Amino acid sequence: MRIQFIDPKKGDEGNALYCVFSGAVGIYNITKDEEGDEKQTMVAQIIPYEVIGEISILYGQKRTATAIATEDSELLVLDQEILTTILKVFFESTEIGNIKKIQTGR
Repeated sequence: MRIQFIDPKKGDEGNALYCVFSGAVGIYNITKDEEGDEKQTMVAQIIPYEVIGEISILYGQKRTATAIATEDSELLVLDQEILTTILKVFFESTEIGNIKKIQTGR
């Protein structure tokens, strides 16, 4: 079965980060021509162990492109709450986190 991974779309609010575990996802810039027909231009191919959606979820920006699976794919979806928890645990349990705490005085 082919998965058409159409969310996230350019301009949407960023509510999740997607990690590709298998398959491939195309990143597309979708424009409309003079007649109003959509034109899809692939600007990147995301392969296993790469992520999608990091710009919008980390910086609070709207989606900058549209993602569509180009083959059967498995993705891990991390919403804002889960990602925040993971990052908090990571930084609190590593030397990087300890250095950050010292530098900020916390």
